[in-house]
Amino acid sequence: MNLNGQMITPVADVIKENRRPFIFATGYGAVGVPDGYRDQPTLQKPFTIEKLAEMIDEVLKGSVA
Repeated sequence: MNLNGQMITPVADVIKENRRPFIFATGYGAVGVPDGYRDQPTLQKPFTIEKLAEMIDEVLKGSVA
């Protein structure tokens, strides 16, 4: 859960505190998501654009925890 070696949790903290939906996209899969974020939707890389679109729709409708 990093970008170029930097952990993304500070950014995720701000998004979560502001109650905005977000999706993790990671090559680590759900097991790589930090403990405090395991309730967030996660896409395993590689993924298709169709799967991303489906996940975005679900998150915006509030049907994915």
